[in-house]
Amino acid sequence: MARPVSPSGALVRALEAQRRRRLLGLLIPTGIILTSIAIISGAAAIIQGQAQAGMTITVSLSVFLVACMSGAGVALRRERVDIATLLFTSSAVLTIVGIVTVLCVATPFSAQSLVQLACLSIVVVLAGAVGDARTIILAAALESLVITLIFLLVPAAGPLAGAMLPQRLILIIGTLTYHWAIAALLIAVVRTLRQTLDSLEQTTNELTQAQQIDDLKDQFITQVNHELRTPIMSLQGYVDLIYELDATLSAEDRHAMLVKARSAGENLIRFINDVLDTRRVDRDTDFARTGVPLRPTVADALMLIGPAEQRPIHVAVASDLAIWGEPTRLLQVLTNLLTNAIKYSPAGAPIEVAARAAADGMVEISVRDYGLGIPPEQAAALFHRFVRLERDLRSRVRGTGVGLYLCRTYVEAMGGTIHIESSGVPGAGSRFVVRLPAAGPEALLTPGLLPTRKLERSRP
Repeated sequence: MARPVSPSGALVRALEAQRRRRLLGLLIPTGIILTSIAIISGAAAIIQGQAQAGMTITVSLSVFLVACMSGAGVALRRERVDIATLLFTSSAVLTIVGIVTVLCVATPFSAQSLVQLACLSIVVVLAGAVGDARTIILAAALESLVITLIFLLVPAAGPLAGAMLPQRLILIIGTLTYHWAIAALLIAVVRTLRQTLDSLEQTTNELTQAQQIDDLKDQFITQVNHELRTPIMSLQGYVDLIYELDATLSAEDRHAMLVKARSAGENLIRFINDVLDTRRVDRDTDFARTGVPLRPTVADALMLIGPAEQRPIHVAVASDLAIWGEPTRLLQVLTNLLTNAIKYSPAGAPIEVAARAAADGMVEISVRDYGLGIPPEQAAALFHRFVRLERDLRSRVRGTGVGLYLCRTYVEAMGGTIHIESSGVPGAGSRFVVRLPAAGPEALLTPGLLPTRKLERSRP
């Protein structure tokens, strides 16, 4: 069975999560150790009465940071990377901004304060690097705001003693330039990484699609081997028997063999027509849509499948329902769904056909059987060309794997959708749901399609 193409962005998200997981795995224990050392040093200074102004606040903020980092570590061990990233980034940025403010406001502003301010500013930006470019920008903007306010509002002391406003502005511009240069470098690294991951994902998807095409080819060859060889060998066998035993065959035996040979020939033609349908379907979807009464079309589809299969078929389609589409294509969709329901459910099991008007201006048509069902993870793939379940390939049920592909193509061309509802539990069966745009009451005046035993097909 064909492998599904990975969803867009799945690879990028997985690699980004792996990057954050490894980075957090290094930063969290390092941050806890360094912050704990700072807490011990600050607590010792407070106990000995040598603490500077604001030391109690900085120690309290450091304890808060250790608690948040520990929580981020727990989330990381439980594979909650997003929560760990949020805890680590937000707590680190807010705590460091608070410490910067305390160091610069509660203590005399000095040259040492400038060094601490510069170092802690770098830490803020690095903490933002755990997230994405947006997180880096937010962290840098918050720190820039704090730096600007400190330089403008802190009492003139130390290196700022006697500085006029122009000198302060020059210092602010220089500091913020240095600050945002680091942020820009980190943003460039993050964006380069993201572009690399996008290119890698595109390459991976292309390889997956190529593998999918190879799988479809292999499956198609397997189906051709089964679907072509069986009727051809049957046809050839009966023709050989008639040729070799012609003189001794009774009229009844000859007729029985001819009937079986004719049936094998019809199966062969049906398979070839199905394959040809897949070649012309792309240009066979450009048609004018009209109002189509639903109940007569369902009746025509039931007549097309004929009395070959005697089983109860329950129809619950109101006479006032009509869809906006193309009559022949709708008939083919319903015929394919009913044929599949019969083929893939036990003899005598009921088939249910229902339709109702939805609140969003659509008509919902459903065909339900009580067969083996379809595993949910394999349901979407059945609407691709030449795809069949592996169990069906090994069964006696013949098929080309194009019926549901044609249904999906025609339904989407009529502005609708089709999907499968099935638990995959044997006996629970499957429910195929078609949603098509509803038509007005004037469509009910259109006569239904004339029932016919076969649809004429032309070679594309």
